Amino acid sequence: NRMGKNVRKIVDANRENKDEELQLDDKGISSLTDIDNNLSTLTHLTRLILAHNRLTKITQAIGDLKSLTLLNCFNNQIDELPANIHVLQQLSWKKRCQWLVMLVIL
Repeated sequence: NRMGKNVRKIVDANRENKDEELQLDDKGISSLTDIDNNLSTLTHLTRLILAHNRLTKITQAIGDLKSLTLLNCFNNQIDELPANIHVLQQLSWKKRCQWLVMLVIL
C-alpha cells in the first residue's frame, strides 16, 4: 500500500544516511513491521519518533535498537510492552518512566 511504501522510503533513506533520528510521526503505522521487517539494520538510531500512529504494541524487535536514548510513542493505542524493554539501557530512567506513565494514562 502507499502508506507502507512512503514509510519504507523514509526508513531506507535513514538506513543509507545513518541518521541518528528517525521521525515517523503521523504516518498511520499500526505495527513495527510497517517500519521495517528487520529492525536490527537500524542499530544506529538514537531517537525513534512514532507519535500519532496506530500502534497497539511494541514488539521484542525494539530490543535490537540498543542505542536508543529517546523512544516517543505518544498518542498511540499501546497496551503491550515487550518483556525485553529493559535491554534499552541508553534510555534514561526518567524518560522510560515518563513513557510508561504516558502509556498508563493513555
